[in-house]
Amino acid sequence: MNIKNVLSLFDGISCGRLALDRAGIKYEKYYASEIDKYAIAIARYNYPDTVFVGDVRYLKGKDFKDIDIIIGGFPCVDLSFCGKRRGMVTKEKIEIVSLEQYLELKKQKFEFEGQSYLFWEFVRLLKEIKPKWFLIENVKMQKKWEKVITKVLNVKSIKINSALVSAQNRERLYWTNIPIKEKPENRNLLLKDIIENLVDQKYIVKQPYLLYSDVKTNDKYNLKVIGEIKSKEWLQRRRIFLIDSKSPTITTDKKYHILHNNVVRKLTPIECERLQTLPDNYTKYGLFDDGKVRKISDTRRYKMIGNGWTVDVVSWIFSFLR
Repeated sequence: MNIKNVLSLFDGISCGRLALDRAGIKYEKYYASEIDKYAIAIARYNYPDTVFVGDVRYLKGKDFKDIDIIIGGFPCVDLSFCGKRRGMVTKEKIEIVSLEQYLELKKQKFEFEGQSYLFWEFVRLLKEIKPKWFLIENVKMQKKWEKVITKVLNVKSIKINSALVSAQNRERLYWTNIPIKEKPENRNLLLKDIIENLVDQKYIVKQPYLLYSDVKTNDKYNLKVIGEIKSKEWLQRRRIFLIDSKSPTITTDKKYHILHNNVVRKLTPIECERLQTLPDNYTKYGLFDDGKVRKISDTRRYKMIGNGWTVDVVSWIFSFLR
């Protein structure tokens, strides 16, 4: 199928563009709204013809012509069960439940808490541009906020676990008017299917750790834990996973560990890319504003990958555009 133009909000590293290409969807222009300079650099390195349009808060619908689809995964930190769960609120804790209310609060110069409120900028542009299709994604959240989003967009959320198409557990909610008919086929991938056999010594854990005498399993998510790093960090970050299991949801750092070839080590950036069904080394280089190509540090690669989409899930959704 051919579409005219794409507007991607909160574009990150352009996982949406990868997904469109993988689904065989042809388009003329891909507009990307993003403010993180490293995400922009990675996206530009891989897709030099991307039209970067800046901060979503300052975009005007009238400036975009022939947009057939608007896509985006708005910031989740204020909605996630792993975050502060403040929701979409002002600094004064006024809960925002409609576009009209948001626009009025914005007009009155209210300050907003966190970043998840930017969902309303997505809705604003959706109303102004009126594309044929839309897709927006976020984490599992409190039902009251899921209901707010569902009511505003007038479509039910679809919960899809990336575990169907990758070796990673990653439950996400998708709202779209693309007519999806079923969920992706289960590929039954495990960590052992995506790991690198030889890795740099810098990924080997040197701090003390404990290996259990018995494997601790989570049957629902097919997680197998064999030990933990000695640390005061959150338990999930301390755990050491066997490679014949799934990975937990990767986040914006490298804290997950595996037991591989009788050593405990961190997941590499390439392995995290594979968990998100990105091409190997997609995040290795960036093309910056000064026109120079530079290597991206591991720390920033983990962050960009963790903030991204599982490409094959989104590609499967786009396949119903045909």
